[in-house]
Parts: sequence; C-alpha cells; structure tokens
Amino acid sequence: MASEQKLGEISKALKESIERVDALQQRKSLPLAVRLRQHLAKNSGNVTNVLLAGCIFAVAAGRLNQQSQHQAEKDIWEKEKERLTSENTRLEEELNACKNASECLEADVRAELERKGWNRKSLPDRILIALQRRKAGSYTTGNTATNAAILPHSASNEVGEGTGKTLI
Repeated sequence: MASEQKLGEISKALKESIERVDALQQRKSLPLAVRLRQHLAKNSGNVTNVLLAGCIFAVAAGRLNQQSQHQAEKDIWEKEKERLTSENTRLEEELNACKNASECLEADVRAELERKGWNRKSLPDRILIALQRRKAGSYTTGNTATNAAILPHSASNEVGEGTGKTLI
C-alpha cells in the first residue's frame, strides 16, 4: 500500500512537471510583451513590493546625502564662526589698547597744559612727539615726570624768558 501511494505521488508529480514543460513551451511561442504582461499579472504583489522597497531605498539614500551635506556646511560655518570670534577678540584687545593709549595721551596733554610754560604754538609739536614716542614704545604710562623727561627741555625755557610767545 505504501508503495502504491508513493507510486501515485510520483506519477502525479510527473504529470505536473509535464504540464509545466508544455506551458513553458506554449509561452515560448508567445511574443515577449504578452509573456511580460502575464508575468507581471501573476507577480504584481512582488513587483509592487520591489518597487516600494526601491523607492524607500532611494529616499533613504537622498536623506543620507542631505545629512552629510548639512554636516559639511555646519562644519564650515563652525570654523568660520571660530575664526570670526578670534578676530573679534583680537580687534577688541586692539581697541582697548588704543583706548588706553589715547586716554594716557589725553592725560599727558592735560597735565602738560596745566603746567606753566606751555604755549599754544608748541602744543601740536609736543603732541606729535608724544605720539611718536608712544608708537616707538618709549613710554606707556601717563606719568608726567616721565613725559617731561622725554619732551625737549627748551619748552620749559621758552616761557617767561621774554620770548614773546603766547601762553595758554
């Protein structure tokens, strides 16, 4: 019985194989467009899934590309921000140094104006000398004793000795 059953199954499988071969031969004679249409009709679910998976892959690849471009732009902007921050800090330090130098110069000029013996004609020359000395780094403080030491001694002798110069 068991052998008859196996023989029946084998003959049934053989008949199905023969039918498939006949169907393939019949399809072989059909035009390509018809065969393709039949294949798509039978496997439309699979084709839809493949197309959907391809679309998802394309979208994911596009998003990944956008993300990498965004990160590259972000890195560039961060480098530029760091450069501008350091330049801003440098300029603020330079501004503070100029401000301090101008305040020292103003204090020096005021102190010299309050001293006796300065006339108006020599004031621009003395300011120019003080600026040149500051640029050269001769002195950095607003100390009037130091300033008096670097200014020409003839300035203190000009006043009160009958030179006829106008006093401030």
